[in-house]
Amino acid sequence: MADFLPYASLGLLVKRAQQAFRVALDASLAGAGLTTAQYATMTAVAEEPGLSNADLARRVFVTPQTVHGVVRGLEGAGWVERVRGEGRTVEIRLTDAGRAALDQGHLAAADVERRMTSGLSPAKVEATRTALLECCRALEAA
Repeated sequence: MADFLPYASLGLLVKRAQQAFRVALDASLAGAGLTTAQYATMTAVAEEPGLSNADLARRVFVTPQTVHGVVRGLEGAGWVERVRGEGRTVEIRLTDAGRAALDQGHLAAADVERRMTSGLSPAKVEATRTALLECCRALEAA
């Protein structure tokens, strides 16, 4: 892909970076036996146990139907289990095998992030992180 002009839209550059990151992440996670959807779902489950399917879907940017299919696949692999919570709720929890798979996924994702930021100083990485968070907050507040 040709480089963008220096005055290219910031939004388009963010999208281009996201797409390049996703392609690299897909390839790296495949080496760990995971898809990006599985990795995102397992990360959300680990970080916030007890999410509903709808909340989980919003958290990983897919439809509830898609997350349902991902969770079924994760169950089939033995990486998550459904556990009866309070009342009628059903919680999705990582199994020990799921935690091990997620740890491999974290290593793969960290490698991609290291590659992505390899040309940046630690100060630029932190400045970029701060700037992107500020952009997110501005758009989410609108």
